[in-house]
Amino acid sequence: MEMEGPVVKRPPLPSMLLFVLVGLATLLIALASPTAPVVAQVVTPAPVAFPLIDVVVDSHLPRIATYQSAYLLGHGRYFQGLWSHATTPDEGSSNPPDQLASRPTDQLEDFGAMWSQVAVGQGRIPMRVRIDVYNGPSGQGYVMTFETARAGVAYQRVVNVGPESWRNANWIASPVAGGEAATR
Repeated sequence: MEMEGPVVKRPPLPSMLLFVLVGLATLLIALASPTAPVVAQVVTPAPVAFPLIDVVVDSHLPRIATYQSAYLLGHGRYFQGLWSHATTPDEGSSNPPDQLASRPTDQLEDFGAMWSQVAVGQGRIPMRVRIDVYNGPSGQGYVMTFETARAGVAYQRVVNVGPESWRNANWIASPVAGGEAATR
């Protein structure tokens, strides 16, 4: 009796063996390589916090705003103050300011005038302060920069009062090292 139907031909043994070996090699390579593509990861540093210094800063902001409002009424512009300290104090220090007699060339009042009225940190603070002024298309404003150091790295917090809110910044590493920052 003969069976009818299609005749299945088997490949010769060497071809089948080659097919199996290629499949095994592919499987071994796949198992040895990572399952997900390698992606470069950017590690974002944790935000730096200075909670004790923030309390000092935040407690003085309303008094500085009052002083600035009165100054604006009397002079037509905001008060500008150069750095209160020559170098950046460490966060644990309590240094008195040594630059209160400095002033911009276009202003008669020095930082000492504002400092005594606002009573900043009872005269001793673990940071230095600078106040810059601007007069842009949307109006006048001022920017206060607070700078302190931790483990040799200077950090700044910037507070804007005025129409250019993009100027605000929480504590970030200073773009210029502490000692060099005094010359800016």
